[in-house]
Amino acid sequence: MSSRGTHRVVGATAVALGLMVVQAALAEAPVVRYNAADQAAAKVAVLKAADFGAGWKGGYRKATAMVSEACPGVWEPKQADLVITGVAESQFAASGVSVSTTAQVYKTARMAELDWARTVVHPAVVPCMRKQYSRESDAEMRFVSLKVTPFPRVGDRAIRMRVIAIYTPSGGGSSMKLLLDGIAFGRGRTGVAMNVIAPYSERAVVEAAEARLAQLLVRRIRV
Repeated sequence: MSSRGTHRVVGATAVALGLMVVQAALAEAPVVRYNAADQAAAKVAVLKAADFGAGWKGGYRKATAMVSEACPGVWEPKQADLVITGVAESQFAASGVSVSTTAQVYKTARMAELDWARTVVHPAVVPCMRKQYSRESDAEMRFVSLKVTPFPRVGDRAIRMRVIAIYTPSGGGSSMKLLLDGIAFGRGRTGVAMNVIAPYSERAVVEAAEARLAQLLVRRIRV
């Protein structure tokens, strides 16, 4: 996959879940009040180099509090009453697969639960995301489907949204069917989003790895 194509896929994955950062400024933003303890707690709840084998490259990335995109008149999640006290992000890639994780710590467990209800499992989330993908679909990256798929229960809450897309290099070459999985889970005051991009043909291996990594991260959650 070309560098440009990889960036397109990564960008598309960012809207697969309400937890992910987006460019639109339509939704309310949470209040940000970072503190050292919760920043440290967020950092241990994302993937690190030691979690991967040989051939993987990546590391921690600069992170900011996550804001959900909205569909005016359909889904406009309230977030201004939420307080984010810690956030961390990491991304790794190898052999056509990309895995990124973002951990966000809220001031209270109740705030984490409210954000989950509003931006992850709200019934308008999937229709809104389908609309966003369809709007961005083009000859190079063609949206096929988005749906919630079964995922093991990890922590207090867990969900996986799977996007299927067809990537066709603009410079020529064979098309590739991709899966773009947006997985969210959490416990207590901490919410974690894990995005995985991989060839659809590798989905069995990918799903096993997703479950293993999610369990690993839940065990590390401190708050």
